[in-house]
Amino acid sequence: MQIELLRPWGLVLYPLLFGIFLWIGRSLRTRSRRKKTGYLFLRALILLLIVLAMSGVRIQKESRAVTTIFLIDVSDSMGEHREEAEQFVRDAIAQLPDQNETGIVIFGADAKIEQFVTAQKSFTGIESAALTVATNLEQAIQTAIAMFPEESARRIVLLTDGIQNEGDLTNLAGTFPLEEIEWDYVFYEALSGKEVSVTRLSVPDVIHVGDRFSIQADLYSNTSTSAVVTLYSGRILKGQQSVILQKGNNRLVFWDEGVETGLQQYRITVEASEDTHFANNSYIAFTQIDAKPRLLVVEGENGAGDPFRSILDACGYAYDMVTPSGVPNQISDLISYQSVILLDVYLDDLRKGFLECLEYYVRDYAGGLIAAGGENSFALGNYQNSVLEDILPVSMSLEGEKEIPKMSIVLVIDHSGSMASSYVDSGNSFVTCMDIAKQSAIRALSSLRPTDEIGVFEM
Repeated sequence: MQIELLRPWGLVLYPLLFGIFLWIGRSLRTRSRRKKTGYLFLRALILLLIVLAMSGVRIQKESRAVTTIFLIDVSDSMGEHREEAEQFVRDAIAQLPDQNETGIVIFGADAKIEQFVTAQKSFTGIESAALTVATNLEQAIQTAIAMFPEESARRIVLLTDGIQNEGDLTNLAGTFPLEEIEWDYVFYEALSGKEVSVTRLSVPDVIHVGDRFSIQADLYSNTSTSAVVTLYSGRILKGQQSVILQKGNNRLVFWDEGVETGLQQYRITVEASEDTHFANNSYIAFTQIDAKPRLLVVEGENGAGDPFRSILDACGYAYDMVTPSGVPNQISDLISYQSVILLDVYLDDLRKGFLECLEYYVRDYAGGLIAAGGENSFALGNYQNSVLEDILPVSMSLEGEKEIPKMSIVLVIDHSGSMASSYVDSGNSFVTCMDIAKQSAIRALSSLRPTDEIGVFEM
């Protein structure tokens, strides 16, 4: 047990305060000397606890238990030492004290937990599989540190040939309290001979039909040698390069184009003039090819989308061009599009139910939305206090009111009999021209600020 005081100067207050308590205790009125002594003792104890709290006392219980994590390098360069490393770990676990716990991590290009931290002393052999084409000490140590229980001494035993060709141990500096860990090492002699290996094949996680994308192949060589690197997609040859590999890390880039939807496999192989082991001369990676995304373009008026049509055609995008009354009003139909483009669309012209679906489409399904302005959109398009104003990153109200002069608007409304007798098809019903004029006046009034003025004339 270890006692630590964060502010030891606080103990200086105790004698002074204790003397004050003794002086005050003289005035206690009790006939029982025993009770008076008990009062003074209780007060002295409370005072001591207060002073200790002010001093920042901390009691640490020393743990005798030690957690040992074994890191076993299973990369190709450790191939001939694997059984020897397994036997070392078995013997070491058997000799540990009963209260100690152990864990096992195997690593190559990645790290796998072979055995979680346990007090059981049993290890038969490595059963997990890690990528053996490279050695990444950084990821292995990160995995081991994350396994340690909080209240135990920490120890790492590293079994490796020390050849690291992925990751960077300097990235761990300052990230973990490495000084609190006891380190032990068992080094093995690396495989002799000239060696070439493929360490990684990188392809995009998701692509679309028609997309042209790059495929990166990382290779490692301990010597300068000529080599032929070949890329396959399934059984189809996609590319081949004759190169001179430099000593150290090398990177090659291939290109391909998405043709059919589904899961696509890519395999890289290397044939070097000078090489010793061939088990690490290939690498497989997968990508998902999805159907080409479609765009939904909504033009406020017929012909408004013609400039966009030529741009989308030139870029090779698939799209549907519709009018505001032809937009989908079911979320299942809307999510089939990657993005929605509104071209100077008036809010009330949109089909009923579309805006509610659009809100879910953007918020819950990460759909894209582009709104192009014009005479019939944004503030003039009745977007204020609507779903569109909530979705779009702009406000429909005028900002910086102190810098904008007061505005006056005059409405001249035709009140003749023809306005009341003429009907217009609104899509769902027929309304009079006077009804449309009234509605327009109300909309104009709603866009004004308290400082603005409005006048109405009837004719």
